Amino acid sequence: DLPAVLWALRHRFHTDIDRTYLMGELSGADAAWIAAIMYPNPFAGVIAISGIPRIPYPEQSYALLLPNLRGTPFLSIWTDDAAGQPASSVPAVNKAIAGFALAADLPFETATLAHNPSGITPIPQNVIAAAISKTRQPQSQVEMWFRYLPQGNAGWLRATDLAGDVWDDEQISIAVTASANRDEFITETIKQKLFYISGRIDGQTINVDTKRVGGIELRLSPEQVDFSKPVTIFINGRNRFGGVLEPSIKDLLESAYEDWDFQHPVYFRKTFSINAK
Repeated sequence: DLPAVLWALRHRFHTDIDRTYLMGELSGADAAWIAAIMYPNPFAGVIAISGIPRIPYPEQSYALLLPNLRGTPFLSIWTDDAAGQPASSVPAVNKAIAGFALAADLPFETATLAHNPSGITPIPQNVIAAAISKTRQPQSQVEMWFRYLPQGNAGWLRATDLAGDVWDDEQISIAVTASANRDEFITETIKQKLFYISGRIDGQTINVDTKRVGGIELRLSPEQVDFSKPVTIFINGRNRFGGVLEPSIKDLLESAYEDWDFQHPVYFRKTFSINAK
């Protein structure tokens, strides 16, 4: 429903597409984390206050899913545990996420607040102001693991068809044999239940890789390629197109209506079917 909500907001209010932010606090921050991981493309940034992404097998899932946010800077704010009080999972998990984000070179910032005995900890507004001063930047390299087809939207690269069953169970339990590497086994099990797209634009060459995806669409503009020169498109290592792309008024109008985005008009759309296993 999130894409539909964003479309309705853009349709009703004049919105700066490149300065739309997602923010939540406490349980709202938990939800903001999940929404951002599954729908990172529409947002210029994510601000999570005293929350964590509550997903199963976080040690493996975070490493798999947090790179979805490579093009979406996130700010995580939390309050340190009070002396003598039971430890909370929020500071510990956020510190782990910060460590992973640093190692993976993800765009992130953190702010740690001291515990206030009154129970009310004011959020430093200068930190929020700095986060919402940043605009969304075009990304030449995108990557996404996702669960449902609408989530397979990385902006200029989108999944149009799936080549496997959608995993819609509410829980998952993974039993690992004694002889198996636990991290690898859990990670591979989760991957088998998700779908994957990634794309990279190097000059006039576009490389796309997919897993369990039956079709993709490229939505290109002068932000990505030079339409006066030939473009080469590789999908899963195969050369699928070579030549000059012809901008289309039809593509421009249809994409503008679909996204209600008039700041980044799509000059050319092209779909490809994929014989996926």
